[in-house]
Amino acid sequence: MGKLRDRMEQDLKLGGYSPATQRIYLLYAREFARYHMRSPAAMGEEEIRAYLLHRIEQKCSHETYRQVWAGLKFLYTVTLRRPIEVEPLPFRRKPPRLRTPARPTRSFSCFRRLAALPARFPGLLRQRGRDRMNYRNAQT
Repeated sequence: MGKLRDRMEQDLKLGGYSPATQRIYLLYAREFARYHMRSPAAMGEEEIRAYLLHRIEQKCSHETYRQVWAGLKFLYTVTLRRPIEVEPLPFRRKPPRLRTPARPTRSFSCFRRLAALPARFPGLLRQRGRDRMNYRNAQT
């Protein structure tokens, strides 16, 4: 994959992609070739589909899958000039995020403390005032 990798790297630079994106796309193109042990130029839609399914079975995150998909799409559409290979591949939807309910004991205890504050507050002020007066009287 030496010449193909160099060409893909040049295409990424010409496209103005950030160095981090270049590194990620090249990494996943290399992993794709390593998974099938062939050059990506000799592979097509079936191999791409098999690799993407392999990544899903590995339980990679949605963000990782998105990067793999984008890297292979760039490889085939720009570098190899074969967009027909990646057009029919569907993009995986992001799974819905499950909301976790707040722990009731923690939130209710905070509300209980807040509700009890007005009843305690005047007494605290009077006590502090008395302490300050006692401190001042003791100094003189």
